[in-house]
Amino acid sequence: MWTRADFDNAANEIGRQFAASGGASRINDLATKVATDNQLNPDGINTLVRLANVAAFQELFTKRAGAEDRMIEFEVGDPDLVISNIYANVKCAAVAEQKAVRPSSYDRAMDFYGPMSVKTAEEDEPSDFPGEDNESEEPETNEEEAILGKKVDSPTNPPEAPMVDKKAMAKFNVKKAQDAIHEESCRLLHEWGQSLEKAAQTMRVGFGTPRFNEEKYAHFTSIVAELGADSIPEVKALNVLQGGDSGDARLSSDKLASAPERTVSQFSSTSEGAEILRFVKQASAARQKRESYATAVKWLGDKMTELG
Repeated sequence: MWTRADFDNAANEIGRQFAASGGASRINDLATKVATDNQLNPDGINTLVRLANVAAFQELFTKRAGAEDRMIEFEVGDPDLVISNIYANVKCAAVAEQKAVRPSSYDRAMDFYGPMSVKTAEEDEPSDFPGEDNESEEPETNEEEAILGKKVDSPTNPPEAPMVDKKAMAKFNVKKAQDAIHEESCRLLHEWGQSLEKAAQTMRVGFGTPRFNEEKYAHFTSIVAELGADSIPEVKALNVLQGGDSGDARLSSDKLASAPERTVSQFSSTSEGAEILRFVKQASAARQKRESYATAVKWLGDKMTELG
């Protein structure tokens, strides 16, 4: 069974292949191959295609960084279409296999996929009654059509398909991308909070529960020294989860970033310290990935406003 990391890796690879092809490949085709090779179920296919759309947008958006025109239009993947294609192929393969094993004397009346009656020579003969031999009959003329001199929509004469509204299609694609990015951002925010809660719980168990003291300050500086200044937002949040003050001057970015590294090896050598570092690193990665969507979210919002 696939994990979240498996879906992310597969979706990112689809996004890279789609962007590298310059539009020659289609997300639906790439996703169909991955889903077929890995025997994904419909829920898995839906997750894969949704993440692949986000990954493809990110790849294309990054490629156009610095360009004057950053408008991005591409055919998004449709999970329902991928699912229907895969299961249609499975059914066709089953039918072909069934036909391949039929004996020459197979009775067509017993064929599950064919008519449940034996066709006789009489069925091929033309009927003596007018109107029953469809091949020899002229098509019926609609009286209203004869008067107006043009086709009239009816149950037997459906209307022609309307032309595609490009603006409506663009708005649909933008909205679909917005929904996908919003859903992924919510997931990353949840992952960020869960990872920090685990880090706080591990710190309470391994190092006690006082709100703030020199030992805990040393732990926080060790985390920053080990993971870098990018982890400072997580350290401040970890302090709040421990009951600390969010505005504590001792946890300013300047002080944490310039703290000595003498306690790093001692902190990371303990099992609790190693676990805390792992959880904080996961939270930091989730936050940074979520923040990377900010430019794309703003661009999509501007584009939707432009489209009206």
